[in-house]
Amino acid sequence: MAVATRLTHDQREQLVLTDLLASFPDFAGQSLSWTKVPDGQDPPDFLSVGQSGPVGLELIEWLDGAQMGPAKTREARRLDALRVLRANWKTKYAPQNFRGAFIDVLDKKIAAADESGLRKEFFDYAAEVLSNSTNSPDIR
Repeated sequence: MAVATRLTHDQREQLVLTDLLASFPDFAGQSLSWTKVPDGQDPPDFLSVGQSGPVGLELIEWLDGAQMGPAKTREARRLDALRVLRANWKTKYAPQNFRGAFIDVLDKKIAAADESGLRKEFFDYAAEVLSNSTNSPDIR
């Protein structure tokens, strides 16, 4: 049985900073190199020097791991639905004048046996909506 190791506060901050920089490298208006401020001397948690001088970055925590469980489940369901709808869409479904759709995720996992039926139903419905609304400026 594996024992779960808990990350230290500094390790969690470093993970957040790494993810932030990977997702938004120029979030401060320019690419900066960040240095951890020693404990007891912050805020801020990290410092950098930009074109206009020093820039501080303070990270705060508002959710703990237990609170993230339901959000992670919803995200997994959303990604699963997108995976199902994206499979072979260019070869099997070629909607014209179709910009996008917002998917409301189900409360349960999509069964593998239902994937092709769901995909067909989704694109058939999209085609029906488009054919019934070609004069509507709100549907593109």
